[in-house]
Amino acid sequence: MPPVPEQVDESMPEQPPRPAVPGVVLAAVILLYVGGGLIVLSGLIGGSWHTLGEQLTNGIAVGFGALDIVLGYHLYKGRRWAWITVLVLCGIGVALGIVRVVGGGSRAIQTLVWPVVYAALLNTPSARAWFAATRSTPESSG
Repeated sequence: MPPVPEQVDESMPEQPPRPAVPGVVLAAVILLYVGGGLIVLSGLIGGSWHTLGEQLTNGIAVGFGALDIVLGYHLYKGRRWAWITVLVLCGIGVALGIVRVVGGGSRAIQTLVWPVVYAALLNTPSARAWFAATRSTPESSG
């Protein structure tokens, strides 16, 4: 029996593989997953749901926790929009943290520290280069 020639699909050009996720991005993703999960749990079981104000407060907490988890997932996938969103939210968080520090809130330092940690991790040269490199791969789009 004669050999059958291999069929080559030329409709899809071969794309280079996506670069590995840098450790600093992975650290930010893990922090977003853990922090988001704790915020969701705190909103669901840590508060009272008796009044409308408590329901709104807990619902907002659950929403922000879920946002952290979603942003962490998309950071891991190399989505540039998620990277920019996290950095913008870090800027807002730093501004609010400074206001709380000046106002003397009891959790003022914590409010200021976490956005600085995320921004520091995601602004390292390796993270910036990775998001620039994943911008052109089809796996990171959308």
